[in-house]
Amino acid sequence: MKKRFLRSAIIAACLAGTQAHAFSIRIIGGEEAQPAAYPWMVSLRHSGGGQFCGASLVAPNWVMTAAHCVESENAQGVQAVIGDLDLNQNDQGEQTRQINRIVVHPDRSASSDDHDIALLELSSGANLQAIAPATRPITENLSAGTQLTVMGWGNMSTSGEEFPNRLQEVQVPLVAQDECRQNYGGDITDNMICAGLPQGGKDSCQGDSGGPLVHQIDGDWHQVGIVSWGEGCAQPGYPGVYARVGAYNDWITQVTSGDSTGGDDGDPSPGEPTPPIDIEDPDIWQDEGFLQAFGLPYWIDFFTYENEPVEETIEFYNDTEALVSITAISIDQEAFNLSGNGCDQSVDPEQSCEFNVTYTPTPDNEIDVSLLSLSISDGSQLYIELFGENLTLLEDLIDEYGDWYGSDSDWMFYEDDDSFVLNCWDIDEGDIANLETEFEGPGFLQFDFSLSDENESNRLIYLVDGKPVRTLDGNERNTGKHQTELSAGIHRVSWVYQKKAASSGQAKISNVKFQSTNADAGNGQTGGSNTSASGGGGAGGLLMLLSLLALGVFRRYIK
Repeated sequence: MKKRFLRSAIIAACLAGTQAHAFSIRIIGGEEAQPAAYPWMVSLRHSGGGQFCGASLVAPNWVMTAAHCVESENAQGVQAVIGDLDLNQNDQGEQTRQINRIVVHPDRSASSDDHDIALLELSSGANLQAIAPATRPITENLSAGTQLTVMGWGNMSTSGEEFPNRLQEVQVPLVAQDECRQNYGGDITDNMICAGLPQGGKDSCQGDSGGPLVHQIDGDWHQVGIVSWGEGCAQPGYPGVYARVGAYNDWITQVTSGDSTGGDDGDPSPGEPTPPIDIEDPDIWQDEGFLQAFGLPYWIDFFTYENEPVEETIEFYNDTEALVSITAISIDQEAFNLSGNGCDQSVDPEQSCEFNVTYTPTPDNEIDVSLLSLSISDGSQLYIELFGENLTLLEDLIDEYGDWYGSDSDWMFYEDDDSFVLNCWDIDEGDIANLETEFEGPGFLQFDFSLSDENESNRLIYLVDGKPVRTLDGNERNTGKHQTELSAGIHRVSWVYQKKAASSGQAKISNVKFQSTNADAGNGQTGGSNTSASGGGGAGGLLMLLSLLALGVFRRYIK
């Protein structure tokens, strides 16, 4: 029998009004999310009231959540806080929007848990990075046991109430569909996906409804599920149940493109919606954290080795309501040159174009710095600072590690514990130290990394193909594990230490393992380029078991 349960704090608020439907679940066995790690994470709140569900930004003007979160809500009474981290403070970069309208999937029925998905139109667009809804092929290609990440602000206690102010996250493995159906006695449809440990202990729970279940490929996040329901929280044999986002791609596209209902999800897709402004440039981890006009970065880093040229693509996004064009592009240093220009014509509103810049290191120079200038038809003049560095081959590595490169040999390899170490005190304030290698996918990369730095303004950033994936801040959370799925092909993997203040600490990368999933690859080794290893253990964060569910089994239906 389905049982619903309420937060007592929300019950009181609901009894004071006319609604009593705030059903929630939360993260069990997780940890605090890092600042700015998930700019597309959304807190849904009652106007003038508290948070009641999670959601995700999937297009500039749209957030996605569970249908049961908003079926009884009035759009005018709901706010979306995009990029939220701490519910009790205004976080850097967070944006608050009113909800214009709520679109629940047309096949949603009060008599079923199926089709638990809704889209909420924002009063105005958010210029934060949106998460890509996972396509059906992405979801279908995930194998049982693949680590997925779920997040929210729900109850942290299994025997009382302990609702966190800061966003929590936890990794849970994908459960085979047949196994989940067997556990739940046939309640699992093809529009659902399940994730959780067989022994329990890690799960979404009371308060996380509508939040995203996500998977990362090559540093890009894809949302595969929406927190929906389950039996209890973190119970053995009862994984969390999520709405399967890949089953609704056509509907999501149709609604976010302007169709108020989305029509029949089986109809051909009319095309992808206009992509959001891409703020996932290589330097998004800098203090500014945002782009300048037309979605342009303030600066770009070019890291290369063996004096090989390296190319970066820059997107120009017309976020105005008028036709504009780039009338001139100039670079003041010969090490950088314009190698391709797809922006030689006018750009329509809400459309984009791309141009390419190639960096060829200057002989005998450790670094090259240049200024790229753009003249815009509206009369504005914009500048992008270009920074190029030719990295140095790390010596004395055992052969199985392949080639690794660092900034002027700042990073050192220690064979006794297979680790790469950077002495932070050797880096000048205002400088960065880069460590790079390459891996050939498909496969899974996992590693441990730590930053024992007493100053919170110093950072260690992990990037894949130039895209920031995870950041450790000094004096906040200084250690972690991570796992990234890499697609087929060669991928450049980097760890960058950024020093802004004096430090006596160390940055460390260790236990680097790559497990190839290429059937033709054979057995590999631990370490660098074109290698693999039989890895073990969890990844994607230092997952601390906070609590286990000690209550009897009950059905959670998760708002």
